[in-house]
Amino acid sequence: MEAAVHATTQKEEQSYKVMPIMISLLISGFIGMFSETALNIALSQLMEILHITPATAQAYYSNGSRQGSCLSRRCRSRSQGRW
Repeated sequence: MEAAVHATTQKEEQSYKVMPIMISLLISGFIGMFSETALNIALSQLMEILHITPATAQAYYSNGSRQGSCLSRRCRSRSQGRW
């Protein structure tokens, strides 16, 4: 019985430093929004440099792989592990 009482009082005494948590969340949110914005701005230039269509760029951007944009038979067989 004493162990249960000790465990409940230990939980009540535990406190968190809220300010460092909030600052880290704000910084990480800013970095995430900044990287998304920078990539969105650079996307048209990347399409020109890599000679890809907007559909291909959107597929890379949304899922990070060629699976959504690969339509040729050779590319499909490569994605399935066959050459």
